[in-house]
Amino acid sequence: MKLRSTLFAFAALVVAPMAAGPAGAAALVAQYQFADANNLGLDSSGFGNDLTNFGATQTAGHNAGSFGAQFDGSDVMQRLGGMTGYDGKPGFTYAAWVNLSGPSPNTYFGIISQDFGACCDNRLLITETPSRHPYINEDNGTQSDRYLGAGAPIPLNTWFYIVMTGVDGLPFSTFHQGHVYVNGVELPDGSQNFFPKLTDLTGANTYLGAGEGGGLYRLFGILDDVRIYDGALNAGEVATLYNSELTAVPTPAALALFLTGLSLAGFYTNRGSRRRS
Repeated sequence: MKLRSTLFAFAALVVAPMAAGPAGAAALVAQYQFADANNLGLDSSGFGNDLTNFGATQTAGHNAGSFGAQFDGSDVMQRLGGMTGYDGKPGFTYAAWVNLSGPSPNTYFGIISQDFGACCDNRLLITETPSRHPYINEDNGTQSDRYLGAGAPIPLNTWFYIVMTGVDGLPFSTFHQGHVYVNGVELPDGSQNFFPKLTDLTGANTYLGAGEGGGLYRLFGILDDVRIYDGALNAGEVATLYNSELTAVPTPAALALFLTGLSLAGFYTNRGSRRRS
């Protein structure tokens, strides 16, 4: 009986949902602050993961003294062939201030994507239709397509902070878990177990303002202080990061409505059958 109880306890541990990694587990490997108008793709993290800019221009950022990169629906910033210090395992984090200029001519607003030249290893998008909500992929499979539909639509022409994380499961599990946060608050449908485990992204391409391969779902809007971590920030770290970035950024009524909706809506919609390129 003792052996059976031990086995049941071990099985429960393997399949149980987990929190994102412990404090300090995520290392910042890329940060884009867009402060140099002549080199918008400059990485200030110290890892030298610069991007090549194709068309984005410098503009005002989310608070006084910061800068953003303006994308007009045809621009992209990219790094081909991998990032120094990064493999995306056992986890990753994308974080960015975003201001959607919309309506998007491209069905989705591409924020951050990583892949090997085609659809869709990891990507963070905002939908234009049926409404402006996060839409994510993790690990290139229909099982990891997720449309996160809680709350009112994210308003246009309003700064918001969005974070997406992925963290691999326990050593003998086959899943990984994703989380999505807006303005430091995890979406009610933003935490899910996904199959299979995370892909090793050593050598993967990185795109800002676009979806897979850098060629689709280009952003119509502004990005500011984009960060990529090797490792997954946990909920407390996301809230701390958001609050540290929150310098005199007002919350307009429309965004307040969206955030209020997060606390009221808890439904989860699997849109794996949506069109994927």
